Amino acid sequence: MRIKAKDIPENGISLSFQDSPSQWGMGGVGGDGPTIQGDISGTLKITKHNEREFFLWGEVSAETRLECSRCLKKYVQSLRCEVHADYIPEVTMPSEHEHELSRTDLNLYFYKGETVSLDEVVQNHLCLAIPMRPLCREDCRGLCPQCGRDLQDLNEDICFHTTESVDMRWSKLRDFITKK
Repeated sequence: MRIKAKDIPENGISLSFQDSPSQWGMGGVGGDGPTIQGDISGTLKITKHNEREFFLWGEVSAETRLECSRCLKKYVQSLRCEVHADYIPEVTMPSEHEHELSRTDLNLYFYKGETVSLDEVVQNHLCLAIPMRPLCREDCRGLCPQCGRDLQDLNEDICFHTTESVDMRWSKLRDFITKK
């Protein structure tokens, strides 16, 4: 989504949207990683700091298809994230020398010319909302470490094989404990 900087009034502009991921530059995402399912929706508000600097905030939501990190099943999870960003013209970027980023620099975005693109902000915030270790449900038992069967699908608590495996290096200690 793009907005012309001159079209943003002094008191700001509010945007409500429900668009396909391709309209936010997220089309064609696929493969084994997370994919956005359905539309991306949200409400955003843009206000002016001054004539050329803007502040964006709001909320964005989408549903994403993930793979559980324990049982490897695909599932759909709703994502909801707050969006905060400052936009400044690219010509006011700091010089080439190195400097340490402050906390406020992490939400700083640049725009060229007279058009402000909101795509990168929405993409970044949705990507950051994806859990690092997605779980299909909180009590997911995962896969059996012996045979690889899905423990969710088993009616019993254990697989048909013995679940106790002893490292041979510890066998003498086990014998010592059983003698007592």
